[in-house]
Amino acid sequence: MAKTKAQKKEIISEASDELAKSKALLFADFNGVPVSDLSVLRKSLREISAKMTIVKKRLLNVALKQKGVSFDAQEFAPAQLATIFVSGDFSEAAGPVYRFAKANDKFRILGGFDLEKGVTMTDVEVNAIGQLPPRPVLLAQVLGTMVAPLRAFMYLVQEKGKRSSS
Repeated sequence: MAKTKAQKKEIISEASDELAKSKALLFADFNGVPVSDLSVLRKSLREISAKMTIVKKRLLNVALKQKGVSFDAQEFAPAQLATIFVSGDFSEAAGPVYRFAKANDKFRILGGFDLEKGVTMTDVEVNAIGQLPPRPVLLAQVLGTMVAPLRAFMYLVQEKGKRSSS
C-alpha cells in the first residue's frame, strides 16, 4: 500500500529527529528475519540509546539531505534496509548488532556511517568493531596490562625485603 504525501512527510520528520540525536548510523539487511527476533534486537538497542527503524532509502536520503549530510543510503543494498540510529558510542551499538547477526544467519550488517566525521564504514569495519569487548572490559584489560609490571616489581621488592631481614 502506497503511503500518502503526509505520511511520507511524517516519516522524514521522524528520521530527521533521530538524525539530530544520532552520532552514527548502522545499516542491515533484515529480509527473512522473524518479527519476534527483530523485536528482541530493538529492545537490546533501546537499552543502549540506539533505535532501529525501517525507513525507505529514498525517504532517508531526503532526511539526510535536509540535515546537510552528503550520504546516499541507496549504495548499501538494492532491497529495504534497517537503519539503526546510534546516539551513544558506536561500539556499544555495533556489539549487540554483530552478536544478533552472528546468531541469525538471515540478518546481515551492510555497513555504517559516522555522522560526526562524515565517514562511511564497510560491513567488515562494523563487524570488527562489533567483535570488540564492551568498553568497561577493554578499560579493565588496559588497566591490567599497566598494573601487571608494577605488581611484579612490588613482589620482587617484598621478596628482597624478606631475604634481607632474615
